[in-house]
Amino acid sequence: MDHQMDNPPNDYLVWSILSCIFCFWPTGIAAIVKSLDVRQAVSMGDREKAERSSKTTKYLILATVIVGVILLITVIVIQVA
Repeated sequence: MDHQMDNPPNDYLVWSILSCIFCFWPTGIAAIVKSLDVRQAVSMGDREKAERSSKTTKYLILATVIVGVILLITVIVIQVA
């Protein structure tokens, strides 16, 4: 199997780490794990798995940010009320 991959899928590792730190750590950790799966699949030359993991990572980051924002708004509303 060829281990070189032209134009590999994005692993979103930096975004995964930032969303984990600043938004909601449980789904952020899942995003980091999936991001590392992308890197592993790329190193093995498995484009299909890399693309699947990349897409999942993107959705996990989005979910992490959404949950983090909802929690922040909830805390603010509770503090003000």
